[in-house]
Amino acid sequence: MLYAKKKLKIAIIFKPYRPLKIPFTGGMMYYVYFLAKGLADRGHQVTVMAGQDAKLPNNVKLIKAKYDKDKMDVYHAHDEFYEDIFKNCKSPREIINRSFGELAGRFDKKIEIYLQYLTLAHNGKFDVIHVVTHDILALYPALFLSVPTVVSFHGHYKILGDDFLAWLKFIKKNKLRHNCNFVSVSKYIQKEYGCFVKSKLIYNSIDIAPYKLNTGQRDDYLIWIGRIDYNKGLDRAVQIALKLKQKLYFAGPIENQYLFDTKIKPYIDNKNIKYLGILNEQQKNKYISRAKAMFFPTRGEEAFGRVAVESLACGTPVITYDKGGLSEIVVNKKTGFIIRENNLADVKRALANLNKIKPEVCRKFVEKNFILGKMIGEYEKFYQRCVKN
Repeated sequence: MLYAKKKLKIAIIFKPYRPLKIPFTGGMMYYVYFLAKGLADRGHQVTVMAGQDAKLPNNVKLIKAKYDKDKMDVYHAHDEFYEDIFKNCKSPREIINRSFGELAGRFDKKIEIYLQYLTLAHNGKFDVIHVVTHDILALYPALFLSVPTVVSFHGHYKILGDDFLAWLKFIKKNKLRHNCNFVSVSKYIQKEYGCFVKSKLIYNSIDIAPYKLNTGQRDDYLIWIGRIDYNKGLDRAVQIALKLKQKLYFAGPIENQYLFDTKIKPYIDNKNIKYLGILNEQQKNKYISRAKAMFFPTRGEEAFGRVAVESLACGTPVITYDKGGLSEIVVNKKTGFIIRENNLADVKRALANLNKIKPEVCRKFVEKNFILGKMIGEYEKFYQRCVKN
């Protein structure tokens, strides 16, 4: 494989309130970590601007946010704030006023960090700046930086908020002569964003090393891995497993505590329904490679589907719906089964035919399409092209 000759000075701007460290709690964190590592391993000077709790390889320069994630969290009040409210506020009116004041302060800190990141990136003599966030606080300025800039799309605009959609419409309506270049992580995302901007397709990938192909015996359970929220459909998986008397092991960070407490926790018996917590790559390999299948009845339109790739790397077939980019990973009846949504008969049929999926075929499909080296090489070429234009 031929690599780009010129070594680049690359800045990657990431969300300052997300934990960029192992074990990863989401696909974007995984993506930034291995993109930065892979580029640095090839001799590029890589600087990542991220949150205070970020931990990256030694050959990647890290600039940490001034504030911790709690001080920038505009969605959840934390214990310190609750204590202050209950101690010092004497009326509902005062509680509301203090709450809005706290929210405004957190939002201001978030703006401040993004502006600092963008200023540092702009003045740092970088060859290219890659913005990896869906926050418009960073996306509007990214359009007008003098340094060649890349924005990658990791989710569907329909679920990223009205402000994100307004940003896309702003670009299209004003026919901007900007210095920003766009990347989509699947054909599905590329097509969906095509009505607003043109983008380069570069598939996400995985570090395949921790995932070992299992062609032998497997345990009698299904596996589900992901963020525990409504769109990922864990509650669906639990109910289907109970109806079909299937064992289901699941893992991932709890992002919707109410959903977990009401729809999932009551069914955990650590025998048939078991919560494994947040797993690192080696632990995921252990459980995925022993499972008879990955079961992923998602509600959301998946931009890519990294856990499906991890499953196939172990030779473990995936049973899922035709949602977003998943059908680009799960080839029906070859690497798994694309089934109709909420159709128990389809689930039964898929389970009955798991022996027809060849683990070696699943593994080779990942090696051909979704390995880290291929993704890094494509970003190298894309960055080079952005610099030359």
